[in-house]
Amino acid sequence: MNKIRLVTSRAIDQIIQEMERASTIYILTSFAMKSGIELLVPYLRQAKERGAEIKLLTGDYLFITQPEALKMISEMEDVLEARLWRSGGVSFHSPSALPVYEEASEAYMALFYHENTVPINQETAAEYERSYKEYHWKHPNLVDTWTQKEELDLMFAPKNHGEAEQVGEPGASYETGKVLQPREVQVRALEEQQNTREEEYSKAMVVMATGLGKTYLAGFFARGFKRALFIAHREEILNQAMRSWQRVMPEKTHGIYNSKSKEGEADCVFASIYTLARQRHLTQFAPGDFDLIVVDEFHHAAADLSGGTFVQWWRRDCLSTGVWLLPWISLPGE
Repeated sequence: MNKIRLVTSRAIDQIIQEMERASTIYILTSFAMKSGIELLVPYLRQAKERGAEIKLLTGDYLFITQPEALKMISEMEDVLEARLWRSGGVSFHSPSALPVYEEASEAYMALFYHENTVPINQETAAEYERSYKEYHWKHPNLVDTWTQKEELDLMFAPKNHGEAEQVGEPGASYETGKVLQPREVQVRALEEQQNTREEEYSKAMVVMATGLGKTYLAGFFARGFKRALFIAHREEILNQAMRSWQRVMPEKTHGIYNSKSKEGEADCVFASIYTLARQRHLTQFAPGDFDLIVVDEFHHAAADLSGGTFVQWWRRDCLSTGVWLLPWISLPGE
């Protein structure tokens, strides 16, 4: 097993470092942007010159991929083999650029040559540009609104949450009789997490697409621990997570720890990353207080919280598991 690391800033440096020594480069990304392709081109060409096998798979979901990016990719047929996932309006959300290991390679190839994919060439790029313009004529400002919200969430903690919005899990039921049970897709993830625990790793990571129930998955895993801490960057996520875990573990106590509430004595504590980043709040919890720490999408706040006291606290003697969409991890100094 390859040791998991948490990269808290400038993930591109890690990606380039891996590309410079890789003999096989498979890139899987939900969306392709011109700026990203321009950044990678020289490193991809260098890799090709030394004989590396290079493949790139991206998607057309919501037509966020830029036509300019597809055009650039289509002009690199001498460097890489590229294909476009035709989503048909169904979410294709796998933002990844990862070094290929044997077990990952097979899964990637199954996606790459799936019947939903087509080669990215000049014809495909031109066809995509026509569809892109038509879609954005019907849905003006969709990408700008979406990307602006993402950037704000990445850079700032919301100042005024007001009434927490309802963030729900997918519609399919978890219930079998009166006992909440994991879904089929979650069973394997739970098994892998348990394997990680048995192999005596102190940190683990879960990468799952949007809508597959990461919050419930974390709750099912937390059943095996006495006390657990769930950390998130948005108040509505904390409230939704607590409601989900209350259904999974009704016998335990649950509490919110943020700017408004300080229920830190509960069996399961749901804490704001921005509150915990303050020394006076962080020191309210001693080493050994929690057997499990779950961090939801930690990359949203990692740039601001990657050093100092918080990282030392994160390294304490318990099992830490991150629920991320980004699969590249490494703690500073490791």
